[in-house]
Amino acid sequence: MRAQPKDYMFSERISKHRNIVALYDLSPCIMLDCYIAPNATVIGEVVIEEGTSVWYGAVIRGDINKVR
Repeated sequence: MRAQPKDYMFSERISKHRNIVALYDLSPCIMLDCYIAPNATVIGEVVIEEGTSVWYGAVIRGDINKVR
């Protein structure tokens, strides 16, 4: 941002957090009408049904067994 003039400064928060992660050949199935918080994590064989919410800081792991 230093190469830009002073009157054109902005900052963008970049997060490296990945909240929906496939594990090997197991990937989450997430329906359209649900809420997943920006810092929640869904990993592996997980099914998130319609009307469901996954709240802040939650981790749902479907690595060994299926989570529905």
